[in-house]
Amino acid sequence: MVTRLNTKFHSGSAPCSQLEKEFNFILHRVIDETLRSIGKTFDSVVYYVLNQKYSVNGEDISESTMALSKCLQMMFGKEGRVYIEKLITTRLYIKIRESHNPIQEKNFIERVEHAKQAYIKKKKI
Repeated sequence: MVTRLNTKFHSGSAPCSQLEKEFNFILHRVIDETLRSIGKTFDSVVYYVLNQKYSVNGEDISESTMALSKCLQMMFGKEGRVYIEKLITTRLYIKIRESHNPIQEKNFIERVEHAKQAYIKKKKI
């Protein structure tokens, strides 16, 4: 059974702004780097399951964080999912040079959204 989770990281049905596109590019790179840092083919396995189970391809990963979270939970259990999500958000906050990383305060999707808003706010200044 294929489950399609629509969790695009942009406001409503309006097209992504340039800053949202930049953030999504950064997030995609961070997710790739984090998954590869765990193992040589780890990213390939996760992307395969995302594609087969959730109809999310690698290029859409930054816009489908809910599907990624569910996939990680299914593959590695809650503890594995939480660990990998913390790795991703820690790297993301470093990459966007955001000092406040609310790892303990929010779930993965909220932390990524917080990072996106912080990035956009910082870039608009």
